[in-house]
This record gives sequence, structure tokens and C-alpha cells, in this order.
Amino acid sequence: LFRSVLLAGFGIAVASWAFGWFDNGRRPADVLPAQVSAYLELDLAPAPWQQLQAWSFLHDVPEVRAAGGRPEPKLLLWQLIGSRLGYADDVDFAVDVQPWLGDRAGFAIMAAPDEPTWMTAIELTDTDLGVATLKRWIGTRDQDYDVTAVDGYALITRGRHTDLVLAALEKGRLAREAAFSDELAAAGTPGFAALWADLGRLREPDPGNESLRGRVAATLTFSGDAATWNGHASGLVLPTIEAPGRLGELPASILAGFSVSGGAKAMPALWPSLDSFARAWPRWTQVTEGDVAMLLGSSFSVAVPKGGDLFDRDYDLRVTTEDPGRAEAALATIIADTEYRSLKHQVKGDVLVASRDAAALNELAGTGPRLADLPEFKRAVPDHTRAIASAYVDLRAAGWPSVEPDSAYAPFSDSIRALGGQYLPTGEGTGNWSIRLTSD
Repeated sequence: LFRSVLLAGFGIAVASWAFGWFDNGRRPADVLPAQVSAYLELDLAPAPWQQLQAWSFLHDVPEVRAAGGRPEPKLLLWQLIGSRLGYADDVDFAVDVQPWLGDRAGFAIMAAPDEPTWMTAIELTDTDLGVATLKRWIGTRDQDYDVTAVDGYALITRGRHTDLVLAALEKGRLAREAAFSDELAAAGTPGFAALWADLGRLREPDPGNESLRGRVAATLTFSGDAATWNGHASGLVLPTIEAPGRLGELPASILAGFSVSGGAKAMPALWPSLDSFARAWPRWTQVTEGDVAMLLGSSFSVAVPKGGDLFDRDYDLRVTTEDPGRAEAALATIIADTEYRSLKHQVKGDVLVASRDAAALNELAGTGPRLADLPEFKRAVPDHTRAIASAYVDLRAAGWPSVEPDSAYAPFSDSIRALGGQYLPTGEGTGNWSIRLTSD
């Protein structure tokens, strides 16, 4: 029995080390006000298995290679951003930073009477030294910021808003809010970063407009060939939608694509904000809510052809709908007298397609090679058949990220393959989402 207990205890200890269980350390959210609208956290000492995965993904970054593939995270971050902060030339990291800098930092925004105010919480291993150093740096640049020591952190605030922030902190702390902690827990495994936002607090006050509300949270994790934000959302203005995702039905030859499913079913909830947004279109008032519902159909997909640019507004369209004739008429009305009036469109079965290039219509509606056939697409958008909203960009074809061929960062840039995003509903106004950057 003793041997079994000993082995079990050893297994739990190893697991807690590898996966970061039982981490009860104070986090930045513990020293930030409960009233904040949005929050971003960096954790440079996540679970060891996450660090191993991150260095595998970033192995072509020169600073990672120089450290033998296992860099010290805080030093790596300083090497990457120190010069951009203006400190790299006159600050020695080992002497001036490492003795007081902890592993975590948080950034938040909160409403204030004049304008939204930003604040930063930096974990300190030596409170007095850290606060003194930060005050000295701020003072040499004549910046209007205050530094306040709060429970092992340096809380940096705008000078004119310091009293407001500290008063809000007395009323409650973000980490103790169930809406915050529950949302982050639903987002999944903690990693190098986490974010949380209350969309209703972020928007400008408008009692008559409830179209933007709800909360989102996400955590950043790595695998050997991907960096992924895994997120959760709740309280959104979305009805329960059950519809297959059809992004994968776009041609395999495209540069990028975006697709939403169930738009027709969601129209009653979407129409007020959509109608308000689209009234700038010359002939929008000539279509009805029912017309637009048929145009959105069971799936509405937009594609950027290869050879084009993501932002040059040269888009193709593929709609699956129960009334494609009505959808085509609505499209023709909406694009008349706009820059899209030259779009050619046709109906094939229950599919409406549109493009400036008549030769592309058959490919859009046909059964040739599809995105769903591409391994890189399936890695970037793994649940595309179940997602009611999804997007994909072939970053290599788009030339992103772009660096000079002789740059030390060229090998890492060349390894980047694609970017994908997806949203999977789990109920009315709730769902899980992800954004994934893949590499070779």
C-alpha cells in the first residue's frame, strides 16, 4: 500500500510540474479593477510542456536558435521588444531588469469620464527595486504615468486616472468576478497568454442598441506546428443556429475565404444592426428583410482569388439558399450603382455564385478541387464542417509575413503556412472559437 501511495504521489507531482497544476500564484487580474472592459495577460512561465511546444514552433527565430532552442522567456521577450521600447541600448537586462522582473504581466482598459484609460500590472520579484526602476525610466522620459505597488505587482496608470483606478480597485478585483474566471476556465488550457473582454463595456454607450454585447475569453497555446488562440464566448446576440459549415466548398485555388452559415435563420436577430449598417448602399431600401435572408441563405461564402490582394475588394461569392432566384435578384439590386455592379452572377441548382471573372463562375459552383481537400486548410480550420463562421488565409500565397530574403528571420517567415479561424455554437449566444496560425 505504501508503495502504491508513493508511486501515485510521484505521478501526481510529475503531472503537476509538466502541466502546471496547482498554480496558486497571484495573477495580474488579482490587482486590476473588476470594472475593466478588456484584459490581456502574458505568462512567461507556463507549464513546461507548453514551453517545449512553443520553442518547437519558434525554432527558426534567430534568438531561439542562438539559445540552443531553449531560451529564457523573459530575456527573449526583451531581445524582441527592448529596442522598440527605447531601452535596449542603455539597459543591461541581467543587471537592470532580471533582478526584479517577475513572470507575469497584465494589460487592461477601463472607462473613465474623459476617455478610456489603460493600465499595466507587472509582477515583481523585488518590489522596491522594481517600482524604483520603473519610476526612474518613466521620469527620464517625462511621461505622465504613476507606479503603485499592489500585492507584489507594479500597477502603472495614467497620472490623471490613478485615483480613479485605485478607487475602483477598492470596490472589487477582476480575478474575483465570476463572469471573468468562469469565461477563462471555459476557454481551456492556460498558456503563454490569455485575454478577456466584455463587449458591452467596450462599445460607446447607446441604450437603444444592444447588438454588441456579451463576453469573450481565450488562451494562447502552442503545438509544434501551430500557435492557437482557443476561445469561449457567451451572452452574444445570436440565436441557436444549427447549420453545416461550407467554407471547405470554396475552390482550392483561392487565396482566402470567409463563410457564415444559418444567416437566414438568424435574420430576425441580425436585421436591426444589418439594416442600420447597410443603409449607405444606394439601393438598400429596395430590398426587404426576406430578400436579404435568402441572400444569406443557409451559407454565405466570400472568396479572394489567387493573384489578387486581400484588400483590393476583388471578391467572389458563393451562396447556398432555398430560393436562389430571389437571392440573385436581391444581389443585383444591392450592387447596382456601387463598385460591385460589374459582378457577373448565375444560379446552379441551390447555389448562387458571383465574380468579376465569368470564367470563375463554373469553378465556384462546380465540383473541382475544394479547400476541404487541402491538408493545410484542414490543419488551420479543423472543424470547418461544424463551424457557423469560419475563415482561411493562405499566408504563403499572400506573401505574409514579409521580410527581406537575407533577413535572419527569413527561415521563420518562410515556415509560416496559413491562418484559420472558426466559431462553433454551443447554445443561444454561446460558443467556442479559435484562431490558428500554422507552420510547416
